[in-house]
Amino acid sequence: MTPKRTKWWLIAVGLAAVVAGLVFFTANRDGAVEGVARQGAKQAGSAPAGPIPEVAVMNVDRLYQIDPVPFKAAAVSAKAMVAQAEARLVQAKQNHDRVKPLLAEQAVSQKDVDDAVAEELAAKAALESAKGQLVKAQFDLDNTLIVAPISGLIERTRVYEGRLVSAQTDLLTIIHQVDPMYVTVSVPETVVLRRVRERAAKRVQGASVYELRGVITFVDGTTYPHEGKLDLLDVGLRTATGTRDVRVIFPNHERALLPGQFVKVRFLGAVRTGSILIPQRAVQQGPKGPVVYVVGEGDKVQARDVQASNWQGNQWLIEEGLHAGERVVVEGQQRIMPGAQVKPVPYDGVAKTSLNQGPGQGTEGADRRGLSGRQRGSDRRVSGAAHRSAASRYRQSPLLRLH
Repeated sequence: MTPKRTKWWLIAVGLAAVVAGLVFFTANRDGAVEGVARQGAKQAGSAPAGPIPEVAVMNVDRLYQIDPVPFKAAAVSAKAMVAQAEARLVQAKQNHDRVKPLLAEQAVSQKDVDDAVAEELAAKAALESAKGQLVKAQFDLDNTLIVAPISGLIERTRVYEGRLVSAQTDLLTIIHQVDPMYVTVSVPETVVLRRVRERAAKRVQGASVYELRGVITFVDGTTYPHEGKLDLLDVGLRTATGTRDVRVIFPNHERALLPGQFVKVRFLGAVRTGSILIPQRAVQQGPKGPVVYVVGEGDKVQARDVQASNWQGNQWLIEEGLHAGERVVVEGQQRIMPGAQVKPVPYDGVAKTSLNQGPGQGTEGADRRGLSGRQRGSDRRVSGAAHRSAASRYRQSPLLRLH
């Protein structure tokens, strides 16, 4: 009895050629917006103790006026103390000058001369103390008029007319500086270590760290029109989070950035060499992470674990796991498994044309439909002139067919 023959079908899948080339290096990070002043604000609260008879208009430099009468009196009194100390010093010098020559004639004792010297030194010290009191009194008088230390947006006032405030204790209001604005982002330690290795291997070229530019994307997907520049890079990592903080400064003339806002920052300015980009649809999620199907010798499929880092448009940037010249499956992953033999069809346009051939020129039955109707357009192409050239050469090669 002749054994029953099993008929095997080759499954058509869309492939994309893996090429390596230059890409503009970008990195997306979450960040928080804060004002230029510490904690996003400047506290207006350095004032001597006294009642506030008036709260100034807040859209000018003059904010508060503390009753200056007692402070003017204190300043006048301090000036008088300085004048008295100066007079005592003059008298002490004159007394010293009189008794000093009398010692040679033994008209006075040595103790009288020593007392005159001590009196002169004490008068000098009293004068310095009086001058210090005058400086403090004048400082308190000047601070009775409180002005805005920075330009920005002011919060509601904490005090009102007639209230008694205490020196260095009462917070009067908070002023937020909103132009420019800082955006602080945290970079994980793994990313820091990877960038160090890439720099050492010269895989990343271009601008230095402080020449990188930042582009903000808001939570609704819109892009901030102004670019920022890197302003501060922490020396080390934060032990609590294992991250390194990076601060970027942005102009904020339109006041679109607000303190406390959460945004995404994309860093631009560096070029990465030897980069591998593949369509996002080629990357599947496996039990251990991202997986792609690679078509090797004999058109057999093998699953390959890869490390995907960032998106570049509609493509994944592959860190590890793929090499230039390999072929990855972009369409039809749901119908294949590792070790299966497939019919490779170039991805993007060519697959649709070749799979629409008549009967007898391709596969039969349901498999003949291949991926027609599910092929995508140019939004899935690998960017770059190098890929277009490689893809063009690949499309011109004859397609494998069933025999």
